[in-house]
Amino acid sequence: MDRKKLENICSSTCFRFIEHELVYPQGIDNMSFMIIYPTDGFYFTKKQYLAIFNVIKKQFNNEYYISDIEFADSFSKEEKNTELGYMHRKYTSFDYDSYIKEILLFEYAIYDTEGLWGISVFQDYYAIICANEKVIKDIMKNYPNSVDKRKFKELLQCSNCVDSEFKEKIKELISKM
Repeated sequence: MDRKKLENICSSTCFRFIEHELVYPQGIDNMSFMIIYPTDGFYFTKKQYLAIFNVIKKQFNNEYYISDIEFADSFSKEEKNTELGYMHRKYTSFDYDSYIKEILLFEYAIYDTEGLWGISVFQDYYAIICANEKVIKDIMKNYPNSVDKRKFKELLQCSNCVDSEFKEKIKELISKM
């Protein structure tokens, strides 16, 4: 798939944190979202992964992408032309063991090719899932995130941990959950 099209799909369903700014998905008005915290570094725990993707694979097609989103030019750089390489890979399996073997060096997004759901995973051990309200409710049945939200709010209260502008944006986001 063309990189510009991937960027448009990703931007419509995924949060991005670019140049110290949390960028909301373009389709945020039509979506619900939830926080997962803490993740296991750049990876979901098996419990988190299965709760999320068992719902997603039941309700949507099995084709999705994982793309690095840490940089403003993540979608314009060619993988082979960069020292570290940017990743935009297509997947058709929701297998946890395959996921955990993937080398994930940067903040990344997992999103479907139709722009119906998106997940952003950030270096600060949290992820934000965006999808329609039914999908979010079904994921919450498998993985209630009330403990995650409480722990995340505690992180935000730690004044040394988080940039103040980011803290305000994320508090606003959490208030909408």
